[in-house]
Amino acid sequence: MDFEPSYGSSEYSAQAESVFAQYLLQLEEGTAPDFEAFCANHEDWADELYGLHADWDNVRGLLAQLQDRREASGTGAPSPVPDSEEEKDGHSQPESASPIEAPETSPPATRSHWRTTSVVALITALALGSWILDLRESSRVLAQDKMALTMEQEEQRQELELVRKSEELLAIESSALRLELDTTLSEKQELKGRSDGLARDLKSEREAKSALELDKQGLARELEKERERQEIASAEAALMTARLEARDCIERELGLWPATTEMLPLLEEWLEEAGELSAKLEELRPESSDGTAAEPGPGQQLKRSMARIRQRLEALETWGSGGDGIHTAAWEEARRRIGDHEEFPIYDGLNLTPQFELVPLGVDPSSGLWTFADLQTGDLPQMDENGQFQLEESSAMILYLVPGISLEGASLEAFFVAGQDCTVSQRSRALGALAKATVGGSQLQAELQYELDLARLGYEELGMSRADLARQSGLELGEWRRLPVRPLRTGN
Repeated sequence: MDFEPSYGSSEYSAQAESVFAQYLLQLEEGTAPDFEAFCANHEDWADELYGLHADWDNVRGLLAQLQDRREASGTGAPSPVPDSEEEKDGHSQPESASPIEAPETSPPATRSHWRTTSVVALITALALGSWILDLRESSRVLAQDKMALTMEQEEQRQELELVRKSEELLAIESSALRLELDTTLSEKQELKGRSDGLARDLKSEREAKSALELDKQGLARELEKERERQEIASAEAALMTARLEARDCIERELGLWPATTEMLPLLEEWLEEAGELSAKLEELRPESSDGTAAEPGPGQQLKRSMARIRQRLEALETWGSGGDGIHTAAWEEARRRIGDHEEFPIYDGLNLTPQFELVPLGVDPSSGLWTFADLQTGDLPQMDENGQFQLEESSAMILYLVPGISLEGASLEAFFVAGQDCTVSQRSRALGALAKATVGGSQLQAELQYELDLARLGYEELGMSRADLARQSGLELGEWRRLPVRPLRTGN
């Protein structure tokens, strides 16, 4: 038995011993993988792991030989370590004589050799157990050492930084000492030179201070410029945001049609928001090169939209409070006469409420239907002595009140229908810039713009059923498909 185990020696690194200790722990728990696969997962220490495993096998072989000799002499002793990975089932070996004690029948030389061999085996087993514990402990200590190494490296880095600064200071001090020594040795001969050198040093220091002051002033100017640039960028971003919000507000104005009293809260809310945006745009508006404030497009568009909304609000509020008295008498007469079944049986006693922006004009002599003017589209037209309207370019659109009809299974309520198309001028007076002329555009574009403008004014398509009812009521309709129709509003 000339084997000498190398456990705990410097032949193997601490990392390899720690990894092998993990393998032995897994071996004891019965979860160890194939050793070659285990080494493949730890390529950095594979060679050392194979060496450790070989030592481990040699120790197990040594203990097995000792066991065999014990059994041959009739005093078998348990092996300190399992012979194989399958012998870790937790069953204990029966107790027997101490491995140090040889059989009494053995010759003295044999007993002495046996004791020596047994002692070596026990020492080997104890050293192996201690090595295993050391390997386990090294796994835990390695993690602590790693953390301590990291902290040590940081401390070393700080120390190196201090050393570097110290070296710089030492170099400065060394230069000063060298200068003082040279000055002392040649004090008499170089007194004037030293004075001149001192004067030059003072001058250099003043120049350095002056340069430092200039640098500080330059840095202050750069900081001020940077602050101004940031303020400009912030103002531009705020202006861009306000312009986008203004465009969104202008777009939402398109949905505030038709003008009815139900729209009052929405109109007031929109006008309040638009006022805040307009004030913000005025505050953020940049100045042009001549010193005057540059005019942003969305700001002016928003002001025009606000003007239109104010007009509609004033008209709605005036109408909701009973009007200004100008057309009150006309409405009272129209309601009384239209509701009179004997005078106008065609309306069957219709209880007509005053309609916002409409003004009664009287009875059309040709059809016998009541006529009304839509004030938002223009001025009231004049009548000649024959009861015919004298229409001009500035005249409002004329509407005819067509009575409703009730039949079995179907009914049509009374409605207003225009005698002719709503012109671009009439739509522009009502909608402002929202009514766009489509000169030069396609026919489809013109039709779509026409329908959109009428919808904003609260008008609908005539339709075949309404057209037939209008003809039956005495109206002569030409190209009826484009004629605007306005339903009766009960709440305006």
